[in-house]
Amino acid sequence: MRLLILGGTSFVGRHLAEAALDREWNLSLFHRGKTNPDLFPSVEHLLGDRLVDLTSLQGKRWDAVVDTSAYIPRAVRLSGEVLSSCAERLAFVSTISVYADPENTLVDSPLARLEDPSTEEVTSETYGGLKVLCEQEVTKHWGERAWILRPGIIAGPYDPTDRFTYWIDRVANYEAFTKPARLNQPVQCMDARAMAEFVLDGLVTGHSQTVNLVGPQAPMDFDHLLKRIRRELRAPNFELLENLGTPMPLEVPRENENIFRVDAQPAINLGLKLPSIRETIRSTYEWWQEQSRELKTSMPNLADRRRP
Repeated sequence: MRLLILGGTSFVGRHLAEAALDREWNLSLFHRGKTNPDLFPSVEHLLGDRLVDLTSLQGKRWDAVVDTSAYIPRAVRLSGEVLSSCAERLAFVSTISVYADPENTLVDSPLARLEDPSTEEVTSETYGGLKVLCEQEVTKHWGERAWILRPGIIAGPYDPTDRFTYWIDRVANYEAFTKPARLNQPVQCMDARAMAEFVLDGLVTGHSQTVNLVGPQAPMDFDHLLKRIRRELRAPNFELLENLGTPMPLEVPRENENIFRVDAQPAINLGLKLPSIRETIRSTYEWWQEQSRELKTSMPNLADRRRP
């Protein structure tokens, strides 16, 4: 299989690249050369900015393309104009945030609309609507050759957002830390490695059915997640400090919590193999132990107490 990844050196794209190389596929990566440019020295690196210069993609052929890096419709349009005649199929990584109503997340549910469809500013308010417009551009250029994937929160090694990693770090390294506002809030997270394998399998099979990607299979809330992390890491007991209004990673407003109750079964029926949350915890922790950077926290709580 000749595969092109638009991205490929950060998080989801990196997992896709690793999985493709494990399968001994012929791999090309298109990126700007700014994020982990020294990764995968044995593969073809095509440098360029998808909003400015796509010339390095011209005159080549692939069996499939995976787009992990489009956030505004112009990016999808420009790449579609070049690549739709250079590849047989496209897998497009969208988001579970495309739905207009968090209570209604079936794939044929109404989608979000932007007040200003011309905006290219990606914010928490525009992110979902922009991805809807991206999906529309995908369909316009690729038609039935496109496969749209709508993942929820993605977790695992290389995660630059630190949303899932934050709680692993707190349980592993803190004797007391601020608890989520609601311990019974549901939480879902899609294992990045399982997602990568599913995408590659689907390209081989020829899937074109839009699908939500969430996990784990068993329902989970914050209380279960924190206890499971402690058990898997064999960490000491911890004290949960009262939350005085500080927004915490993975938290959502109560009225939006059904975004963490999305049905995983349709993707499972298509071949998604969800690992145990144990595997996601372990792999994320092992990766995090090797990192030297600080966790990104917009509002650190000074009452949190790190273990000596």
